[in-house]
Amino acid sequence: MGDALAFMHIQRSWNRHLQSPLVSIAEAFRGGRLYLVWFAMVVMSLSFSVVLFLQKRIELAAFLFFCTIIPLCTGLWSIPRYIWWQAPLLLLLVEIIGKWRLYLLVLPIFSGWSLYMYYSWLSGKFFVA
Repeated sequence: MGDALAFMHIQRSWNRHLQSPLVSIAEAFRGGRLYLVWFAMVVMSLSFSVVLFLQKRIELAAFLFFCTIIPLCTGLWSIPRYIWWQAPLLLLLVEIIGKWRLYLLVLPIFSGWSLYMYYSWLSGKFFVA
């Protein structure tokens, strides 16, 4: 393409720019229900970071914190894909589910949610396209 920073320059086309994370959080309260769900994901991720810090797993806590705050500086629109694939968050989630033996409850819920997301994607819903 001839542009080594194309990934950065395309951000303007998507109306994304650097801003304070607090501005992104304020957008959550003006944007509607979907934005509030994304805000809840941010709160959950940051609280998992605090839990990891209190468990003295500082490296994982810092990694999860920065992997939540940095995408938050460009808005909430793509925050789920940045949060839900972070290894520290998934590790802590698996530890919680295993410790409290929640897998019998969580497995059907996650399986149903996965089927719903596949159906939504195949039927062209806007939030998965």
